[in-house]
Amino acid sequence: MTRPTTRETAHEITVRAPAERLYGLIADVGGWPAIFPPSVHADHLDRGDTEERIRLWAAVDGEVKQWTSRRTLDRAGLRIDFRQETPRPPMAAMGGAWIIESTGPGECTVRLLHDFRAVGDDPAMLDRIDRAVDANSRAELAALKQHAERGSDGDEHDTFLTFEDTVRLEGHVKDVYDFIDQAQHWADRLPHVTAIARHPGPPVAARAVAPQKWSVPCRQPRAPRRPSAVTAPSPTSATNCWPCASRPCAARASARPRRSTPRAS
Repeated sequence: MTRPTTRETAHEITVRAPAERLYGLIADVGGWPAIFPPSVHADHLDRGDTEERIRLWAAVDGEVKQWTSRRTLDRAGLRIDFRQETPRPPMAAMGGAWIIESTGPGECTVRLLHDFRAVGDDPAMLDRIDRAVDANSRAELAALKQHAERGSDGDEHDTFLTFEDTVRLEGHVKDVYDFIDQAQHWADRLPHVTAIARHPGPPVAARAVAPQKWSVPCRQPRAPRRPSAVTAPSPTSATNCWPCASRPCAARASARPRRSTPRAS
């Protein structure tokens, strides 16, 4: 009986940042969506000092896929091994490792290893998985390098923020999902959005462009919580400040609205 074909790949990149910092970024899966372009969401199912189960949503080969992986964390060895519990077709198995090696003061090499098999040992599917792994690995390593080097001076906490908000709605879950999913209609449905610009790469994200006539900076302290889209003020109102929205803003009220072509930033 012929053994299924297992393909192995290796990608690496040199980063001008301490190896310990890179290990911390890779270990913290909750922060992955802010670092890695393919990642959409990540959370922990089980968590220990050296073993954990994580659930990931990411863009793979142009589609958003979700899977659960087990990880083994070796902080002393600067290595994190991972293995998907139940791979989704066309993958029959998927695993690998992150390995960080210090190459000098404030510099290291990050290696990303993968091993995988295709359902039915199909050569065409194996090639398809190989292309997807290659594209995602290159994108992830480049993004990791950019993020680590940008924050290597220790000021990343000045620019990286997280927040969440909750609103209760009377209606069907599917209608709410469709409203959020159909970003192409946001300009018609949300008063503070005038255009949507899609990023190049995996089709999993869109950026809302605020009206250009609101270009006068808010000079009041930012509100502690950003309002949700359903409670956002109308952009035609000069009494409330977006995104502050919680109090009148003299800078906006005195500004003369001007029209210009919205642009993505």
